[in-house]
Amino acid sequence: MAGKVEPNEESVTDVTYTETSSLSGSSNKHDVSISSKRNPTPWEVSGGTTGTFSRVQLNYDGFDGVNASALLPRAEDLGANEQPWMYYGFDAKNGRKIEGGFSFQTGQQRYKGYIKNGEYKYTIQTWVNAEGFNSVKFYIDNSTYNAYLLAYYNQIVVMQTSFDSSDLSTMSVKRVTAIAKKNFDGSNIYGSAINGEFSEVVVSKFNSDYYYPWDNYRDYSFWDGSQWFGTIDWPTDYITHFGPSVWIRNPNR
Repeated sequence: MAGKVEPNEESVTDVTYTETSSLSGSSNKHDVSISSKRNPTPWEVSGGTTGTFSRVQLNYDGFDGVNASALLPRAEDLGANEQPWMYYGFDAKNGRKIEGGFSFQTGQQRYKGYIKNGEYKYTIQTWVNAEGFNSVKFYIDNSTYNAYLLAYYNQIVVMQTSFDSSDLSTMSVKRVTAIAKKNFDGSNIYGSAINGEFSEVVVSKFNSDYYYPWDNYRDYSFWDGSQWFGTIDWPTDYITHFGPSVWIRNPNR
């Protein structure tokens, strides 16, 4: 998996890859407002009571890797128990999931890298508020099924998983910028996470040797009768987009 070819390495042809040329303009731009227009309650959004977030998710098409340039959000004026996060995640159809990225440590006022797979594994190394990276990569090795988080092309966290080939073949991938707070009610987060950014995002599939642009694939957004899953800004009045940059702020402050 670590040897997969990324777009900037060379011009490649991959017989396992089919570009989705029929995507609409809104799909290509990942219209995160689509599933937010109902103004749902926190309980009507998957993860809605855990905080405010911008989540962009692709379909369950067998993704096993994601890489991007990244800028960690600048944490400002955080209230009690408020914590910014920026991460990738893989979700399998059977409910197994894993995430990897960066968590703001309110005591140190710095970010730590982490992988969460049931339990958390954190880096010892920390990064400053609003750190920028030319590469943050998260992938699952399709022979060992270990998960790897890399920053600046260096491994910073490795974790064993219980995934198998059937998980990888149905895996969805997501990217999330968030401020977490337990029992979020839709308005009681008061701090800000400014200018978090994933850019030049590329993804790979378990049956491919190459990475391709995220925007070549379809978003996943689904209402199951009680909750919204997948791509969403929650709540919409907290989230502002400036190109690839995400600003999270309480609209009343």
